[in-house]
Amino acid sequence: MDRDAGGSEIDPDGDAVWHGFAAVVTERKSVELDLRRSKDLWEMAAIATGLGIVQFNDDATSLTLDHRASLMHLLPSAPTSRLGWTNGWP
Repeated sequence: MDRDAGGSEIDPDGDAVWHGFAAVVTERKSVELDLRRSKDLWEMAAIATGLGIVQFNDDATSLTLDHRASLMHLLPSAPTSRLGWTNGWP
């Protein structure tokens, strides 16, 4: 089979043969938008109340602090600060 400029192959009968797949991304995009909205709402609530956000990381050996939480705990003011430990709590 010959290839045309568009990336398809032309079979002996002259028909275009495409190799690829189609995927429906609507559900994934909807989940991404919901997650973004949820994150934005948390951020607005934290700003309105003056609270900082602290998260335990999945490995349970560190914390991630947002900018406001870092300032409250007198840590360097980075967009996020990470505190870690190896044996129990720091």
